[in-house]
Amino acid sequence: MDSYKKLSDLSFKQKMQLQNLYKKEVKGSELSTEEQELLDAYRDEWQSASVQANYLKPIIFLLIVGAVIRVFY
Repeated sequence: MDSYKKLSDLSFKQKMQLQNLYKKEVKGSELSTEEQELLDAYRDEWQSASVQANYLKPIIFLLIVGAVIRVFY
């Protein structure tokens, strides 16, 4: 697991491949040993990034609504 890059250092394409592996796992599809190791290596970091992104969505939405109201009023 030490040989893997940090999640933030991955390219967009690599992040999408990781997301597709996660979706494949959730659907119950069988993963190869290599795919499972890759998913396990990034699981904690992936989940914490997902929680953080979900935490920020309502704040961003409220800021946008506030800006729109300020522009029109």
